[in-house]
Amino acid sequence: MIKIREAQIIDNVDPDEKGLYQIRILPEMIDVEDDLLPWVPLYQMGNGFSSETISYNVLEIDSFVKVIIEDWPHLRQIRVISNDYIEGLFTRPDLSGISEISEQTYPQPSYTIYKDGSISFHNSETGEHGFLYANGGYFLIDENGNTYMNNKDKEVKIYNDKGSIGLKEDGTIELSTDVDFTLSITGNTKIETTGNTDLKTTGNTTIDTTGNTQIKSTGTVNIQGATVTMQGTTNLVSPTGSGPFCALPACLFTGAPHVGSTLS
Repeated sequence: MIKIREAQIIDNVDPDEKGLYQIRILPEMIDVEDDLLPWVPLYQMGNGFSSETISYNVLEIDSFVKVIIEDWPHLRQIRVISNDYIEGLFTRPDLSGISEISEQTYPQPSYTIYKDGSISFHNSETGEHGFLYANGGYFLIDENGNTYMNNKDKEVKIYNDKGSIGLKEDGTIELSTDVDFTLSITGNTKIETTGNTDLKTTGNTTIDTTGNTQIKSTGTVNIQGATVTMQGTTNLVSPTGSGPFCALPACLFTGAPHVGSTLS
């Protein structure tokens, strides 16, 4: 005779590592000592094993499952058939910590809540897919295909064999690469900071533009180098009546040159 009963997972680490679970069938084994409880396999429709596809979910200790007993009442041929709905255990996942997610309409989404409180989920109606970590961080692909990652106060790092981009715990952004770095922008670029800005390099630095260039400061401007060269189209200073440059190319009395383009 076949019977279906509820059972509790007592242990999920079988000595021979064959994916067996030690169970307590309720109420028949309520008073049986743990070391006498049976180890049984898991059978669940849709979870198959092959050389190409493997799906495996760990049933946590103390979780409740359904079991099929094929030789009732002898209790020697038992298999776990599901860890599906059991009265009183159903709960809706709390995804309110993900600000970019849409409103989830029952019965969506499909989800798994893990022992540590983390949640993986997928909404087959909107296509939203993601993972909410126990610390509040999350990864989300929204209904429009946009990707979001919020790791709260933890580090985020993206890398390959040639370099990495890191967002540190303190908010510092770190870019590391062993090859040339190219930043290509078709629109305008604006960099604003309330702190100091340092640009340091051991190689050459070139600023090349076809437009106007303006360096403006309310403080002191210091240009320092072993050799400083300044050149214009005509290399002549337009007299304005004020400013640090001499508009006379040569001395009016001796004819000696007054202007130059190099300071060293």
